[in-house]
Amino acid sequence: MDFLNNLASSFLDVDAMLATLPEMLAYGVWNTLILAAVATFFGTIIGLVLALMGVSRSRTIRLLSRIYTDVFRGLPAILTILIMGRGSLPFSTCGREETHTRWASSP
Repeated sequence: MDFLNNLASSFLDVDAMLATLPEMLAYGVWNTLILAAVATFFGTIIGLVLALMGVSRSRTIRLLSRIYTDVFRGLPAILTILIMGRGSLPFSTCGREETHTRWASSP
């Protein structure tokens, strides 16, 4: 029974939750706003570059823009996230020692 009391006091302490909730919410809102601003900035830049490539006089550049757009438009969002996450892993340790999180992306 001591185990259950210890568990309840550790994880179900409503007073501790209410004391830390405003700080956690403020931290989460701040991180969300930063992430949204950075994603908007880079999304606008990438979109502008692709739009300019799409109206280019060069057939090759227009084709590259069209292929990129069609591929990412056709993939489901979760698949795109998985490809980006797993595909960027080899570059995350470039020039450094192996990290302990490499196992997380192993099949």
